[in-house]
Amino acid sequence: MTSLSPLALQIPWRQSGKIFSTSGLVTIATARLTDPTSVASKVFAAIASNNDTVDHDVIIGITDSNNLFTALGTVTVPTNAGYVGTKPSVNLFVGIPAIPLDETGQPYVILNSTDVLQVKAVIALTGTHDIDIMCFGADF
Repeated sequence: MTSLSPLALQIPWRQSGKIFSTSGLVTIATARLTDPTSVASKVFAAIASNNDTVDHDVIIGITDSNNLFTALGTVTVPTNAGYVGTKPSVNLFVGIPAIPLDETGQPYVILNSTDVLQVKAVIALTGTHDIDIMCFGADF
C-alpha cells in the first residue's frame, strides 16, 4: 500500500467576477492562480451581492478542460443582498447542501488543475445592474 502524504494549502488568493444583463457563463475562479505547478485549488467561499431590483437565481458549477460545464446547484441571491445593511451577501456554497464540508464544517469546492468555477444568472439582470461574486481559496 502506498502512503499518501497530506497536501498543504499554499498562498491564499481571491478572485472575482460580475454577472451583467448580457452575461452568459462568468468565470469567478481559476485553479492554480498563485502557483502554476500546483496540483489543484480549494475554493472556500463564493460570496455574491446583488444590486438589482429583483431576486436572482444563480447557477454555480465547474467547467473542465473539455469545456464541459457541470452545475453544482442553483442559489437565490436576494434583491440588494450585500448592498443594504439588513440584507447580507450570500455564500453560494452554503446554499448547496451536496457540497462537501471541511473539518470545521464549512463548505468548499476543489478545482482540478484545468478547472474553472463559473456562474450564470437563470434570467437576465435588468438595466445596468449586476451581481458581484468574490471567491476565496488557495492552491495546493
